[in-house]
Amino acid sequence: MLGRDCVVRLGSHAGQCAHRGVNETANLLIQFRILYLSNFKSVSSGNGRKTRIEEGQMSPERQSNHPVPGPQPVDPGEVRQLVVALGEAMAAAGDSVDAIAIKLERVFDAYGIGDHQVAVFPTAMMVQTGEGPSARMALGTTVPGQLRFDQISDLYPLITTVIDGGVSPDEALGRLRKILTSGVRFHWYIRVFGQALVTLGFAMLLQPTPITLAVCFCLGLLIGTVSLSPLPL
Repeated sequence: MLGRDCVVRLGSHAGQCAHRGVNETANLLIQFRILYLSNFKSVSSGNGRKTRIEEGQMSPERQSNHPVPGPQPVDPGEVRQLVVALGEAMAAAGDSVDAIAIKLERVFDAYGIGDHQVAVFPTAMMVQTGEGPSARMALGTTVPGQLRFDQISDLYPLITTVIDGGVSPDEALGRLRKILTSGVRFHWYIRVFGQALVTLGFAMLLQPTPITLAVCFCLGLLIGTVSLSPLPL
């Protein structure tokens, strides 16, 4: 009896050890699978399919052979010509000398022209690019008050686009020339009425009495008719 009990106990103990070993082995396999899969990531390829990469590296067959294009170099002469044209246009729009100089500096920075000098005066402007023997200079005139309101409203969005780097110098210069050579949008009598409204607005700022407003509105109509109408006056 004693021998039989010993055999039964040994068999039971061996079964428990075997069962315990199987469980530990299964746990180790699960942990290994988790660690193995954690080294992989799924990313979306350009055609919408999933691609597996290990340690953040794309597989060689999935790597692109096309280099990313960098910023295209610009000709300093084209940028210099554009800056002078923009300065003359802003002066014709009635902008101040300091504001013109600040915007032109930002245009140079937008195109990556580091060596430059901008000098804006009430009647002239000078723009220089480069230093020493490679320095080049361009001159321009600043005559205020030559642009219409519709041209001014188209000019400053173009300047914002240039400063943001969204257009090439050649294209920006073409768009600027189109703005400067654009014809009037409305008939002459509508423009005369607009002139009278502008005069009325200034009168409301200075002395907003009924008599003053009426006189200024009539004077605006008269001056607008003389200056804008094609009638032989």
